[in-house]
Amino acid sequence: MHDVFELHYIELKKFKKTYHEIQTALDRWSSFLTTAHQLDRDHTPKELASDKNIVKAIAAIDRMFNEEERQVYEVRLKEYTDVASIIASGAEKNIEKGVEIGMEKASKAIALNLLAKGIDSATIADATGLSVSDIADLLQGADEQ
Repeated sequence: MHDVFELHYIELKKFKKTYHEIQTALDRWSSFLTTAHQLDRDHTPKELASDKNIVKAIAAIDRMFNEEERQVYEVRLKEYTDVASIIASGAEKNIEKGVEIGMEKASKAIALNLLAKGIDSATIADATGLSVSDIADLLQGADEQ
């Protein structure tokens, strides 16, 4: 696909065309990139103002350099990162809690199976990490069902 694309390398420091010499879109964008710090909505040469995308870029720069809008942006960005951090932290805690609950349920299921095979409570407690009183409660719950 090399015949579809054209690459242009421009050393912006060497771009010296005046606004009156601008003829192509590449000239307009090169001029914009070299003079963006001097441009705003009220000070846009007609040669650049004729390109709606450059006008849009100038408006974006005006917003970025507007102190009030920049502060709003920074506050919103901080809130977004705070929320993302809280969500990630909560998800991690929920995963840990879920694993803990799952392990406890598995231990209880194993304990019930071992009780059904006639293994004593002390051995089951050693094997599962449950307390002897937890095993007694399981046995009592199983008898009630």
